[in-house]
Amino acid sequence: MNKRDLLVSTQLGLQFALTVCIFGAAGWFIDKKFAYFPVFTIIFLVLGFALGMYYIIASAVKKGKQK
Repeated sequence: MNKRDLLVSTQLGLQFALTVCIFGAAGWFIDKKFAYFPVFTIIFLVLGFALGMYYIIASAVKKGKQK
């Protein structure tokens, strides 16, 4: 594994974690504002997880086509 692959892997991991955290925080904020806890927190966490996984899979497919 070269440095570039390591950097791409780190980027994908951080982007996944930040996506889930940001969506979770947005859901938590909406729940607190409208007193629906934990409905939007769960919905936004699942949405953040799905979007993060989509980006990882799309990057892997793109990387596979390049080789």
